[in-house]
Amino acid sequence: MRLRLSGLALAAVLTTTACSKPPPAPPPAPAAFSIPVVAEGHGVMPPQTAKISAKAAKGAYTADVAITPTWWANQGQFKLVWYMGLSQVKRFFNVANVTGDPGDRPAWIKDPETGIRQVQVRFDGGPLQTLKPETARAEFKIPAGAKAVTEVKMDFGSADSPQTVDWK
Repeated sequence: MRLRLSGLALAAVLTTTACSKPPPAPPPAPAAFSIPVVAEGHGVMPPQTAKISAKAAKGAYTADVAITPTWWANQGQFKLVWYMGLSQVKRFFNVANVTGDPGDRPAWIKDPETGIRQVQVRFDGGPLQTLKPETARAEFKIPAGAKAVTEVKMDFGSADSPQTVDWK
């Protein structure tokens, strides 16, 4: 008798399991680059490197410039900052692999915060918002319902041929 009841119970479980719906698909993976903007916060973006070159009196001047801006999300604004006084320049810009005469160094390498030509930000995969900064910061209004910044682009270098660094 016990074997029949055990067999019936096992058959009921197997039938129920076999007839149930398949498990739901897992949610999509989050974006590789994502800065939340639903709550106030701040942080430092990972470094991205621009390989820049400039024509100079004694030939070409080239360098690799790693850029690490800070970000702030508060009061409906998303802010990127890349200058907080002379003592902080190396925190935001790391210049390496320099070739060329030091006397030919462009002004935007001496003071790299002046070399940011354009900043673009994308919220939740939407269209890019663009700003040509006049100071060493860029402020963007967070769109209603936006949850995260999913891409940031900065153009750095000479005014006629800047290089784009992209966080996405």
